[in-house]
Amino acid sequence: MFLQGTVSLRDGGNPPLTPTGVETATITVYVTKNDHTPYFINEPYSKDLEGTIQLGASVFHVTARDDDRLLFGSVRYKIIGDDLAPTYFQIDENSGMIVTKNALSGVNQNQFKVRVEAFDGGSPSKTNVSVVTLTVKSNNQRPIFNQQSYFAHIPETQSLGQRIIAVTANDSDALTPFSDITYSLVGDGTATVYFQFDSSTGVVSLRQSLQPDTASTYNLRILASDGGCPPRTDTATVIISVQRNLNAPAFDRRIYYGTVLEQDRIGRPFTKVTATDSDRQAPYNRIIYRITESETSAINYFYLHPETGHISLNQCTNGTDNRFIFNITATDGGSPPLSDHALVDVEVKGCPKCRTNINSPRFFAPVYFVNIKEGEYSKNNLHLIQVSNF
Repeated sequence: MFLQGTVSLRDGGNPPLTPTGVETATITVYVTKNDHTPYFINEPYSKDLEGTIQLGASVFHVTARDDDRLLFGSVRYKIIGDDLAPTYFQIDENSGMIVTKNALSGVNQNQFKVRVEAFDGGSPSKTNVSVVTLTVKSNNQRPIFNQQSYFAHIPETQSLGQRIIAVTANDSDALTPFSDITYSLVGDGTATVYFQFDSSTGVVSLRQSLQPDTASTYNLRILASDGGCPPRTDTATVIISVQRNLNAPAFDRRIYYGTVLEQDRIGRPFTKVTATDSDRQAPYNRIIYRITESETSAINYFYLHPETGHISLNQCTNGTDNRFIFNITATDGGSPPLSDHALVDVEVKGCPKCRTNINSPRFFAPVYFVNIKEGEYSKNNLHLIQVSNF
């Protein structure tokens, strides 16, 4: 755009004088206006950065254009936000190159929104804004177990592969793989022989039967590692106590003697057997008694209470024997159980009544038919049937 006009030149005389040969001149004025606003090209802007990037390193290049001419078409840049972005990044005013201003390695922030303003040479200048998203891949945090020691109690008969306990660690890094955690079993002693570990869930289970071993405690060291390179780690301890059936029951004597009268009431205890088990935990110290082998029919005539150890008559001996010797067993609650054995010697004392009154009366036939004549009869001379007792 331009403006054009004619100018004449003369002095202040009377009459005025004019330049020789030139009476007028033409003046052209060109007008430059700031018509356009800068605009960014190739948006949107984003980039991933390593947390170890060096101070002053180039990060990202932004470009803006302005369709005006001359001064109004020149574009410069500045960072105006957001949050901590101006603290850690700066931009070259003329080129639009963003560089690091402070180290990123200690920053617990995984993403920056760098707000860049492009402005032209007008007065006032025209501006436009774009945001550069910079994601910092920095392994700032290490995994942390929610407790440093874990405890579990299992029987020596624990099933293979069955869950015993699970450990948990957390990593406060916001991005993968730095927030990803894997677990590993690193010892101690024979623990790695008998136990296994799920690297993703943190579940501890049994790899091999514990029964061939005698240890009552196993210490497992668990390592939690994140996905950094190199990874950051934390360690916890899992202490597993094994409940073992170490001791067998023991009778307090090898032979028990007892005396019972043949006419004693059935079910009344006449002697007692006793065994103890040194194991401290149930069911390994729980004892069950039973009658086992016998050369006599003792198991038919005597009852051994499985919990109290009392022995009583189960039925009348009817004078068949006057002495019974039989084996008894005390068994604990292990799997397999441990046991001990003893003998019981019982003398049965009879009485004259019991010795003579052995058999019950019985009829010769189940049904009797009798024909009698009409007449006088008394109870003394009426003999219709006969009963035998032998």
